Amino acid sequence: MPAFKTNYHTHSTYCDGESNLREIAEQAARFGMTELGFSGHSYTSIDESYCMSQDGMQAYYDEVGILAEEYGPRLRILRGIEMDYFSNPEDYSYDWDHIICSCHYIKKNGEIFPVDESEDILMDACSKYYSGDIYSLIDDYYNEVGNVADVVRAGCITAESSADAALIIGHFDLITKFNEGGRLFDESDPRYVSAWTGALDRLCGQASSEAARNTILFEINTGAMSRGYRTAPYPSKEILAEIAHRGMSVILSSDSHEKSTLTYGFDEAYELAAECGVNVLHSIG
Repeated sequence: MPAFKTNYHTHSTYCDGESNLREIAEQAARFGMTELGFSGHSYTSIDESYCMSQDGMQAYYDEVGILAEEYGPRLRILRGIEMDYFSNPEDYSYDWDHIICSCHYIKKNGEIFPVDESEDILMDACSKYYSGDIYSLIDDYYNEVGNVADVVRAGCITAESSADAALIIGHFDLITKFNEGGRLFDESDPRYVSAWTGALDRLCGQASSEAARNTILFEINTGAMSRGYRTAPYPSKEILAEIAHRGMSVILSSDSHEKSTLTYGFDEAYELAAECGVNVLHSIG
């Protein structure tokens, strides 16, 4: 069981969350949390249904800063954002404390579809774009995952901002959201293993020096558990074991969309981390 309570993947009413920033901060204080990182969904022009608006970005940034000053040493509050592979370049111009680097979509034949909205949408896309070959779709997904940190870094460099932001790889194997019990594909299939191993190779290669290891972190994400899609966190036990083998670190994350789930499933996540031998960071500061 973790002796610390931190969460860096947190959504509010500025995007697709159900609680406002102050309600979440108050709940975090009641839970006895030590660090709380907000991470609103960056604006994505391809899908405005779930993300922060362009007009709302500055208000979000400012309000998180106000709460950080107000709560001070009793609860460290961080300004973060969840950047998608297809996020708006302008959102890199802010000075973020941490950035969740995520892939929610795949671009195929000039069209973009989500991988986590519903099982029907995913499988319809598999049929339409891949002639039913789910492993080819998975290859495209993990190709994006393997490049997402470089995409985010390039955005920060171009905008000359967030140079010291921690980069956290969000829900590495999100493609398994609807695959409980192997419903859609076999996670032990060599084609699947090769796809995620290749992505991990690239991400770990981008953090190959000892000085750079803390700039790319992975999360153990319990969000799909709290929303009833999975009974275990992302990433899988096999992937976590490989992350541990490569000497990379993780943080615990609830991918919270309402205040009561700020530390959802953390006991199970911490036990999983211990079983896989992966190092869990108590703080990203």
